[in-house]
Amino acid sequence: MTEKMTRRGFFKGAAALGAALSTAGMAKAESSAPKSYKTELHKAFISFQPNDEVFKAHADAGFEGVELTNRGQSDAEVEADIRLAEKYGLRIHSMIGGGADFNSEDPAVRAAGQEKLRRAIQVISRYGADTLLLVPGRIGGQAELPVPNPGDLKISFDPETLKITSVADGDNTPYRAYIDAHNRSAELIFGEVEKLIPTAAYYGVLIAIENVWNNLWLQPEIFAAYIEKFDDLWVKAYYDMGNHAKYAPTSRWLRVLGKRRLAKLHLKDFAIQEGTPNTMGEGFCPFGTGTIDWFDVRDTIEEVGYNGWVSYEEECRTDYTPADYGRMMDRWFAGQPILG
Repeated sequence: MTEKMTRRGFFKGAAALGAALSTAGMAKAESSAPKSYKTELHKAFISFQPNDEVFKAHADAGFEGVELTNRGQSDAEVEADIRLAEKYGLRIHSMIGGGADFNSEDPAVRAAGQEKLRRAIQVISRYGADTLLLVPGRIGGQAELPVPNPGDLKISFDPETLKITSVADGDNTPYRAYIDAHNRSAELIFGEVEKLIPTAAYYGVLIAIENVWNNLWLQPEIFAAYIEKFDDLWVKAYYDMGNHAKYAPTSRWLRVLGKRRLAKLHLKDFAIQEGTPNTMGEGFCPFGTGTIDWFDVRDTIEEVGYNGWVSYEEECRTDYTPADYGRMMDRWFAGQPILG
């Protein structure tokens, strides 16, 4: 594939791919023997407050990298983080920006987000990292802005403007408030991210928009189209493989986003409950215990050709140690049963 493609060609391909994958499934692997993959994945963890104990435990478990969070670090704290990572041979590869209200109707609020993230990009550059994870905004939940249940969700959008036209078959009147809020938010966010690109390019830091539970871009086709609309190498997707699994299979998200639009991956598991829309608290579960087909996901990563960092992000299980995560991720990377 060429570095750039026409947007019309992209939408045509994405639509065909979504239809082909909507009912597709792959049988889970039965063998526990390692598989041979060409793609290389690198283990990383997220550190909210860097400290010796956590960094040492992960280094001992074979982790190569760490993803920090935006704590409003002082210069002294930045230097301390760098020394700590170097002590344990860990690379600081990314930073979670802390989010922004880029969809606020208040220009002052959006400007404050710009200032915070420009500072974050500078800090990321000092770390020698290359990615800013950005959560650019949120809109109301199910109670405020009703959307169809996941099994009924079917997003249609204008290929030129990317405005959502419907979210389900039939009458979309019950979902008009959501559609309007989504379209307005996406428009505001786009403008603010565009303003941030020159700073990101100057410092050599990717802006990676994450698919969190913020009621935006709920299916892979529209998320990929939104990333594509920037038509810029400095804007990509930070794809969390557990988030939004209830709206479309993880492998479909990976295929539709594709190597060119994927910046990095987060790892968490999710258990879809049949007949219920799943709240966040109900769905997330310990790695290896959910309904995500991780054999299929690893094979899809190989198919897509993604090479790079995978940072685990789970808070629902307290008895998994860094050593446990290290072993489970190694097994998954090799196409083996996670809990074998």
